[in-house]
Amino acid sequence: MAYAGYLLKVGSTTIPDEYIISGKYLVTPQSILVSSARDVTGVTHPEVYENKPPIIEFTTPRMTNTELAALNTMIANAYTDANARLLPVTYYNPDFDRYDTAVCRKENIPHRIMRRTADTVFYDELRFVFTGV
Repeated sequence: MAYAGYLLKVGSTTIPDEYIISGKYLVTPQSILVSSARDVTGVTHPEVYENKPPIIEFTTPRMTNTELAALNTMIANAYTDANARLLPVTYYNPDFDRYDTAVCRKENIPHRIMRRTADTVFYDELRFVFTGV
């Protein structure tokens, strides 16, 4: 399936584009080169491991505690194991112009507070990372 207007879903919920800074959506390849050798004719023969878990990352713009709570709720509602923070992630894979789905773990996020008022906390950009298991 080619690109269909979104980059990332957690469970069945699409992460809205306003939560992803343009140019800060990253997907690692799902294969890794194990070794490569040339034969006597000079042709390279790569040995590739295809089952490397994906790593999907995106960076948010600066946001308030209310906006962050909404994003965290979308993610938490998709957990299949809340203690391990496991959830299904459907992501756009630019290598193949298609969507792939993987069970991923949401990694810890350091939260940098920019400033605060009496009723609002303002966060700097946050980097979310989902690592396939």
